Amino acid sequence: MTYRVIVVDDEPDYCIWVRKLLDRSEDFKVVAEACSGEEGIRLINQLVPDVMLLDVCVPGPDGFEVARYARDHFPAIKSVVISAQEEAIYHQLATQNGAQAFISKANLSLPALRNAIQRET
Repeated sequence: MTYRVIVVDDEPDYCIWVRKLLDRSEDFKVVAEACSGEEGIRLINQLVPDVMLLDVCVPGPDGFEVARYARDHFPAIKSVVISAQEEAIYHQLATQNGAQAFISKANLSLPALRNAIQRET
């Protein structure tokens, strides 16, 4: 199975890096990118991806709110929250808001993402 992924992050260079990372795998295909939570929610409704990769700090609804929206409206979508910050509270907030997992941006890798989306919430 190839997972269709939407990346929500307001840092264009990081989005380019994530796209390159995921393009190296047959498991993932980036189908869209959003630079705000509002745009991310619009894309969820339009594309209904398999996976959302959500930065915590984006304009509009933050990554936690977008994960909660996905959980409430499209429970099959697997959300993974990411951030440059590594505080333990982010792990807790991610799962409380319906995300499969939290991964720090420094630790994002294909194996980490595969592991995260295979977890049960």
